[in-house]
Amino acid sequence: MSENTQLYSQDPSVDLLYLRATSYIHKALQKNPKAKFRTEALYALGSAYDSLQDPLLWPLVNSFFEMCVHEKPHSTIARKCYDRYAAKLALAYSEGGEGSFLPDDEVAKLVKLREESRP
Repeated sequence: MSENTQLYSQDPSVDLLYLRATSYIHKALQKNPKAKFRTEALYALGSAYDSLQDPLLWPLVNSFFEMCVHEKPHSTIARKCYDRYAAKLALAYSEGGEGSFLPDDEVAKLVKLREESRP
């Protein structure tokens, strides 16, 4: 098994690879802020930071997915970003096996993003 292979979803052994990837993506966006690949880069940043499993980064993760939807609405990538955003939100407000309770402001944001994300 390669040392770069993640053994399980919480395995931190590939965190350095995610951090390197985010560094390269940030540099590419800094060099070309209006690049054609911008929404895909936002999705990749959100996904990479999400994989790090750091609760301090969760607002950042959500921001990347939300920006992705706003910047390229009604597209396939917007739908992918919305799906990741919605999943993160459901997890953040889950109450164990009791389901989840989303505050009204979060529900309103989710509804707006869902509409914006539909192709």
